[in-house]
Amino acid sequence: MKRQILATTIILILLTISFTGCLDETTEKIEGKILYVDSLGGSDFIKIQDAIDSADEDETIDIAPGEYFECINIYKTVKIKGHEGAIIHPRNASENDDSLILISSENCTVEGLTLENSEYYENLKGIDINSSFVTVKGNMISKFQYGIYLRDEVGNGHIYKELKISENEVSNNSYGIYIYANSEGNIIDNNDVIDNIDGITLYYFLNNTVQNNYVFSNSQYGIYFNIKSDGNVVRNNVCIENRYGIRFKGVSDNKIFLNRIERNELGLYSCCGSSFNTIYKNTCIDNEKHASDGFYNSWDNGKDGNYWDDYIPKHPNATKSGGHWSIPYNISDGDNLDNHPMVNPTV
Repeated sequence: MKRQILATTIILILLTISFTGCLDETTEKIEGKILYVDSLGGSDFIKIQDAIDSADEDETIDIAPGEYFECINIYKTVKIKGHEGAIIHPRNASENDDSLILISSENCTVEGLTLENSEYYENLKGIDINSSFVTVKGNMISKFQYGIYLRDEVGNGHIYKELKISENEVSNNSYGIYIYANSEGNIIDNNDVIDNIDGITLYYFLNNTVQNNYVFSNSQYGIYFNIKSDGNVVRNNVCIENRYGIRFKGVSDNKIFLNRIERNELGLYSCCGSSFNTIYKNTCIDNEKHASDGFYNSWDNGKDGNYWDDYIPKHPNATKSGGHWSIPYNISDGDNLDNHPMVNPTV
């Protein structure tokens, strides 16, 4: 009997050791390794690229506050996480495809960095995305020709997917966020896009979401959909003091709703064959011209239209019913009507 008890005890101990070892191994795999970078020394590395070169797949590179003078090629699946005050300035960008940060591997994250030029450089890109499943979050990017950039040969059949561009401040660039590539299932969300020439510019952008962005004081376009940018959801953006708030050119089947369009030269602009888009529940205030459309789009969804702050002067005899005005609102430069104009602002 004692021998049976002893044997059972030994087996339980061995199983416990084996299970604990597996648990430790799993935990280590989940947590991954962190490599620390500090430009002032006293850490694993003083250069970010050296940390990337040394990293294994799925590791995190933690960047301390300080100034870093280098260009970075992220060719491994790693997470780059900067702390407030981690500022990167470009050096030898021509050796890095004219990019401060070039992302050439999938499943990467770049978060919390300040990318800055001491002066504007022609053709230089802040973050150049060349792969899918990439997250670019919480960065400050200024004084580049392209702040966040993705461009590809659109006829090669490649589609970029599951990009998450969120919570970045992109300012004082020629193009704030610029995508010219077959791209599908991506999110551009909660970015501040300020004082660029073009704010958010999108080509071949299919079935994506552009939402919750603050697009302010861009001298040309706030949000610009062009060439086969179809089937997108464009909602809850605030477009203020741009030349064009939202322009859609030659595109179809987009839903544009719950955006605040304020103090632009031209608020909502459909041109060049744009048809079968649905524009509703947007709030248009103090634009020099609220909307222009000479094609075949719907300016309500069959129930709700848009809020126009010049509605009452144009239709002083209209009556209210269920939050809507009784007389349709004419969209300039064509035959389109908002059949259910809203009495109150929607956003």
